[in-house]
Amino acid sequence: MKHNNIKKLLCATMTMSMLFSLAACGTSAPAPAEPAKEEAVETEAPAEEAAPAEAETPAETETPADAAADAVYTNEGFTLTVPAKYDDLLFTTTPEEDGMLFMCSEIASIKAAQEQGNDIDGAGWLFSIQKTDEASLNQMLCEDMSGVQPFATDGNGNYFLFCSPTDVRLIRDNFDDPKDMELWTELNEWAASVPGTFLSENPQLTAAKFGNTDVDMHLARIAFDDDVNYTISTLEFLDLEPKDVDPAPYLEKLRNNVTYEPVEEEAPAGEYVVLAFPDEGVRFDFFFVEDGHNYIREVWGEDPEWEQLYKANFEDGSIDATEVMAEWYDALAVANGKK
Repeated sequence: MKHNNIKKLLCATMTMSMLFSLAACGTSAPAPAEPAKEEAVETEAPAEEAAPAEAETPAETETPADAAADAVYTNEGFTLTVPAKYDDLLFTTTPEEDGMLFMCSEIASIKAAQEQGNDIDGAGWLFSIQKTDEASLNQMLCEDMSGVQPFATDGNGNYFLFCSPTDVRLIRDNFDDPKDMELWTELNEWAASVPGTFLSENPQLTAAKFGNTDVDMHLARIAFDDDVNYTISTLEFLDLEPKDVDPAPYLEKLRNNVTYEPVEEEAPAGEYVVLAFPDEGVRFDFFFVEDGHNYIREVWGEDPEWEQLYKANFEDGSIDATEVMAEWYDALAVANGKK
């Protein structure tokens, strides 16, 4: 997702540059005089009346009054906390447009891009948090969502997306200093923890999880794209069209509380139920063999064909992907006058 607030960024970085210059000028001013130390009174006070040694080092247990606090940003009643050690390194905004709630970028990269005279959209971008409605999310789930992770919902039809770049946005005049990459790595590690902390800081939200493998995308297309062309087949009646059979009961089992994990294994042998998308030249095989249940093989291309095997991991261990597909196929057989 591109950074769409570059004018604000540039204005802010110019202001920050001025602040940096002022800070640098300040270092040339004379340092404040060191507080006068109390004179020793060893000859006036008996040794036995001297203060205990442990009372001479109170600073070890005191917290500095000016200790930096974490920065708290709010937008539309939602809170994002940025640790104090990172806040001065980051430009965090609350854009209030296109559902964008928070956007966080590295200041040094923004400045480096500006100094190079490059109008780099999204320089230093680490992440954004965006709110969207259910209809928009459903359409997004039908396509590749690289860099976009739905992670929360308010239970009122709104969903929250954690958006991050799919390429490196670190900008420097040169990359000779390894500390730059070390810091960038540290910032990205913190950014990866933000969805979890955002949920804990905003108790009105609950976790939401959606997959985006090819299996997930094609099941979503059946659910949300009225024009999608698909068939289901077995050796019993071969290809059957959906007719007026409602796919929702079957999709609910195949899409909810399940993850489709790509695995590097040999596909099971034997017969299978085929979910095919003729317009796209792709099919998904659900195996009947006992030890092949919950394995799905994706096949695409013609010469040669390409394959990817997935393992369906259901939170409800009683759900079996092959059995769901077999039930769906039986419903299509009735609708097509085969039974």
